[in-house]
Amino acid sequence: MFHLSAKSYRTIAPDLYGYGDTDAPPSATSYTVLHIVGDLVALLDALGLGQVFLVGHDWDAIVAWWFCLLRLDRIRAAVNGSVAFQPRNPFVKTVQGYRDLLGDGIYMRIAY
Repeated sequence: MFHLSAKSYRTIAPDLYGYGDTDAPPSATSYTVLHIVGDLVALLDALGLGQVFLVGHDWDAIVAWWFCLLRLDRIRAAVNGSVAFQPRNPFVKTVQGYRDLLGDGIYMRIAY
């Protein structure tokens, strides 16, 4: 981000809910990718930005993939690192799918 800013590109790096300086949402049902994409669209609107170059990495790559699927009209280009797109399996909860595939030791698991 700093490298791009130094080259005179405008960069924005919002924290996801519960990360950095943000508060966690009141419940898991208000923390879906639909909520996150909606919040990002609202941020772009507040900043007066139409289409953007979107960069995602790690958890943010998953958000970036869904942002592209849901709001292609707001994307000029997208670059994602480390996480390839995986369509959602409607029969398996996402976190359980990661546990089944990668085991309980994977850093992306959530304890219930």
